[in-house]
Amino acid sequence: MRAKKIISVALLLLLSFFFIVVSSVSAEDVIMKSKGDLGISAENGINGELGISADEGFGPGADIPLFDPPDPDMMWLFGSPPVSCTWVIQDATFHIIYRETHSITPLDSGDPTYPYAAQDKIIFTIPAFASEGSWYAHAEWTLNTGDGTIIIQPAAGWTWTVVSGGWFENIFIAPLYVLGYKLPALFWCAAIIWVPLIVMGVLFVYARSAEGIAMVLADARDAGRRAREAWRKKREQKQS
Repeated sequence: MRAKKIISVALLLLLSFFFIVVSSVSAEDVIMKSKGDLGISAENGINGELGISADEGFGPGADIPLFDPPDPDMMWLFGSPPVSCTWVIQDATFHIIYRETHSITPLDSGDPTYPYAAQDKIIFTIPAFASEGSWYAHAEWTLNTGDGTIIIQPAAGWTWTVVSGGWFENIFIAPLYVLGYKLPALFWCAAIIWVPLIVMGVLFVYARSAEGIAMVLADARDAGRRAREAWRKKREQKQS
């Protein structure tokens, strides 16, 4: 029993040391400078208006521009080359709604200690039927250290307030996020149901009966076969 306790304490100390080392590497492996100080023109990298205010209210369908660093005129300087940036979006109940990863091609900062300059941006659209309250986002950078990769989070993150929207925004404008994937608005996702119903309704009005619908569909199928056969014969004639 005593040996197990000693082993457990040793493992805990080892893990603590590991996290301290990773944290220190992360903290020392990135700084922030303006494009002007780096001699990088405003056209390079990411441009746009400054981020968002936590006091603003955004409803379903609203676009949220997020920058990392938070000021688009600034850039992160890394000691190791960044390979990707992953954005993580959480709703007011702290559930992860969406992740999006971007490949990163860093610029030359001209700094021998921190030679890699980079920044990233995402435009997140508030989903339909979003939970009201404070939403949170942060960016995680993956760096190639030569001995492997590490993940750091230079900025604390961003918060904004989500408010309820009307039925029009929730059904026709705002996207859906399902299992980490961004889907069109509910109206368009439901098209797989209502489009066939409309087609069947038009056919029913045209054919006046279910038997008539079957005949119309059969005629359309036969017309398609005849068109394919005619195209095949023309191609054979050209080849001969």
